[in-house]
Amino acid sequence: MVQRFAEPIATAEAIEHWLGQLMPRLVTALGQAGLGARAVELVADRIDGVPQRLRIGLARPTRDGAHLLRLTLRRIEEIAPGYGIDALALHVRRADPLGAEAFAETLEAQAPDLAPLIDTLANRIGSHALWRTIPVESDVPERSIAAAPPLDPPARAAAKLKPDDVRQLDRSVALHPWDSRWPRPVRLLHRPELLDHVLAELPDQPPKRFTWRGMAHRVVRADGPERILGEWWKRGTERHSVRDYFQVEDEAGHRFWLFRRGDGERGETGDLAWFMHGSFG
Repeated sequence: MVQRFAEPIATAEAIEHWLGQLMPRLVTALGQAGLGARAVELVADRIDGVPQRLRIGLARPTRDGAHLLRLTLRRIEEIAPGYGIDALALHVRRADPLGAEAFAETLEAQAPDLAPLIDTLANRIGSHALWRTIPVESDVPERSIAAAPPLDPPARAAAKLKPDDVRQLDRSVALHPWDSRWPRPVRLLHRPELLDHVLAELPDQPPKRFTWRGMAHRVVRADGPERILGEWWKRGTERHSVRDYFQVEDEAGHRFWLFRRGDGERGETGDLAWFMHGSFG
């Protein structure tokens, strides 16, 4: 969609006015094509030949003209008109199929639509900063989570087993990878960090004090251990690996999740070094 001007425009008000004229035309064209926009670019052609470009990304296909216009106008100050703009154009840089959307009023509570909020945040701070965590089946904590797009569709249901499949014999209830019986910290470090000056009794007592990132902590409360073994079926080096995890609280009220590498009895299970792995809210 292109709008050319007999006289150049140079004010935010004029740009806003003509965007209000262009956006409905863009939405109409998308509807006729059965598409929803995923990325829209505004190009402002300046009279000095230096175009100004403004790109809007969307979390999912949409033809909501009001939403598209709001996203564009929030960033209108990024356009430098220079000596004037003689043409405005809206280009759909990416689109996905989008059929007719039914409208139904209901009194039942429905989950809020997060797409407009995600679009607003992504176009303000960048889509790379928005993600969510999803569970991964793994015994090792740092492997039990993965990053996913904010509105990534849910995983497909597992295929139904055939009557003669041996897995039909397993009658146990499938456990969620994040079982509530084994609480995990709100913040899990990407990699465990080595602790210094740790004082603890072997073989299964929590530390009484430790130093992390140059700061000393004295433990006043602790719970554990929770023993986690290495995944020997994935890595041969983890055949004898043992971690004993503890939830500890220091005298300032900070709560941490840390572990000792090794069971405190057999040398092949670990070198008895202590590591910080996360913190609770």
